[in-house]
Amino acid sequence: MTNHEYRLLVVCPVGAKLTAVVGWLVANVDATCPADLGPGLSPTGNAPATHRWQSAAWPDSECRQILARLCQLANVTPPSLATWNGWTRQQKLAWLATVRAAVYAGFGVYVTLADNTADWGQPDTVLATLGLERLLP
Repeated sequence: MTNHEYRLLVVCPVGAKLTAVVGWLVANVDATCPADLGPGLSPTGNAPATHRWQSAAWPDSECRQILARLCQLANVTPPSLATWNGWTRQQKLAWLATVRAAVYAGFGVYVTLADNTADWGQPDTVLATLGLERLLP
């Protein structure tokens, strides 16, 4: 079993929102987070990148912090620490499924949460949903 129980897939538009997300990640949970978050995306698969994405595994406490911060940036109320700690994995996954659209509408960042010890889902499904493609080499 891994200490990194959860996998977050984060898709963030390039610009001020990306700067805010990466700055917070570096200052609070991952000092080694790349300044560009990760690989580039665009509607056509051609440069320039309009979005960046990251798929990373996190321990429970860091996962909660990241999700709470994204909720705050989107003006969505995150669960309290006590509530989060009292939930099962399935309840945590279900909670994000209920607020994902509000986070995306409120801040423009799309996030998925998966059990890192099970199926992560298909990242390409997320890209298709958002109308984005990986940048061509």
